[in-house]
Amino acid sequence: MTMPAQPADKRPKQPQPRELTLEQQFEQIKGLSLEIQSLIRQGVRDGVQPRLETRDRLLRDWFTQINSLIRITGEQEAFLQQLLQTEKNLLADIQQQQQSLGRARQGQKQASHYHRVSKH
Repeated sequence: MTMPAQPADKRPKQPQPRELTLEQQFEQIKGLSLEIQSLIRQGVRDGVQPRLETRDRLLRDWFTQINSLIRITGEQEAFLQQLLQTEKNLLADIQQQQQSLGRARQGQKQASHYHRVSKH
């Protein structure tokens, strides 16, 4: 037994907001907003409310993602600042150790030189 054919939807399926990049989502919101403004200027009332609701939902989703990115970026910045400070401290320690080693080698060279001079 076959199922009756469903009427084909003539409109192309809109991708889910999560499937689009943030830039694409913004362009979609912008286009929808411009369309709504144009309809309102023309005095068209039919279909404006559903477009407003769709645009508002898309805008909320977009802002949620942007806020999430900002928070992540803040966390990353804090981590990177901590990492930078740790590496600066390690670098200062290494430089201090190198200076100590350099002074010790210089002392060894001088001792070796005095030792050779004193034998002659």
